[in-house]
Amino acid sequence: MVKLQILNVNDNIYTLLNIESNKTYKFSLNFYGLQKLPQVGDFLSFHSELLDKNYVEYSESYQFGPIEEIYGREILNRDSVDYILITYSDKIVSLKRFFG
Repeated sequence: MVKLQILNVNDNIYTLLNIESNKTYKFSLNFYGLQKLPQVGDFLSFHSELLDKNYVEYSESYQFGPIEEIYGREILNRDSVDYILITYSDKIVSLKRFFG
């Protein structure tokens, strides 16, 4: 997984920095079922496919929510492309990509 630091949030447009390669990304991200939305300074960890414009399911807009929800694919382990992590200063939250 690629660890991305949130540099800026404007409405639902997130500017993210890959802390290893120093490359920035800009995505429209929506989060469901969270008590606290990710903010500047928090980290998102995505599988590299979601960042690759050549990946067949690449998008500039993603929706994420709780793993136990019916939306999206069933997540059986952390190796699923649809699995992401949010790392807050005090906790880590696992989510999955929603479709629709």
